[in-house]
Amino acid sequence: MIDKILNALELSRSGDSKSLTSYVPDILIKPRINADLVDAVISNRNDYILPEVFLLASMASLKQALPMVNKKQDVSMRMDLLRTTSHIGRYNFSFPIWRFLSQSFNGASLIERFGFERMERPTDVRDETLPKSNPDRDRLGIGFVHTNDEWYIEYRRSYILISSLQKDNAATLLIRNSSYFYGRDRLEFPAYVSFKKLKPQQLSSLDEDTISNEHIFTPWHKYIEQSVSLDQFAKVHFLLKKIDESNVQINDWLLGKTENSMGVNELKQALSYFNETLCSKGMPIHLCGINGNRPPWYPHASLQITSSLIDHFNIDDVTKRLDVGKYQFAILSGANGDFPVKPETLEI
Repeated sequence: MIDKILNALELSRSGDSKSLTSYVPDILIKPRINADLVDAVISNRNDYILPEVFLLASMASLKQALPMVNKKQDVSMRMDLLRTTSHIGRYNFSFPIWRFLSQSFNGASLIERFGFERMERPTDVRDETLPKSNPDRDRLGIGFVHTNDEWYIEYRRSYILISSLQKDNAATLLIRNSSYFYGRDRLEFPAYVSFKKLKPQQLSSLDEDTISNEHIFTPWHKYIEQSVSLDQFAKVHFLLKKIDESNVQINDWLLGKTENSMGVNELKQALSYFNETLCSKGMPIHLCGINGNRPPWYPHASLQITSSLIDHFNIDDVTKRLDVGKYQFAILSGANGDFPVKPETLEI
């Protein structure tokens, strides 16, 4: 089993990481997998440019965590850094949860109806002659932004961006979409951080050159290799919590758990539209209850969207059947989740 992982790692180092990606979902759901297997994945600091390694970082044993993070950090900080890296890795592979939320119906998407603004910029598309279904059409893709005096949050096809605009707490975290279909080749590294005060106008006009400019952004893996201050770590940790909170707020609105209960009606309209335009053409869509601490793989439960489900739609029944509360609500294309590549099983 470890030989398979080591061979996959060698392929990843030569530029073909799909084999490694195929094993990661199985590693995450099998707590009995030997710690040596996980340690084999994260034993080389040079592999910390792989989102798969990000994702598995928190599963490392203490013996492996000690040398992998800069020795200037104490033991607890090293483990915290690996857990934070794993949190980032989860979002690297979680872009499917925003796929249907950002799909327009009757003039606007669910995320727009929640309160985000759709942004259209010169960096969105690189070849308008290609159909929207072609992944080569988009450059960085369409984004949806919510901003106020303190925060800038953007869900874009190529990345998630969260920035604190507070003068004494400036920090920005950008997490790349690491899908093989679209996103993984748009930016070089899985995540970038900046501790400079960036204005909303700068954040909304980012391009590849700005993101790769280390005078502005630093790839997150360099903070593992070098050193991160307690203040910097606290800021990144807080930014991740803010992304988590944003996702919870959107879901609460969709499920009627906020004062503005219109989200349930908007959800039903969206599902009806998806059923008529997508499901009727052979593309199944599922309502799922997923583990919020992992990417959207192997849901606890799923309900396929059908005309019958929509005709008898009851949000309380849906949340009960999906066990929402214990699990996170998501709209996915697969009953077993949306994977970056076909998952492979590791024999224990």
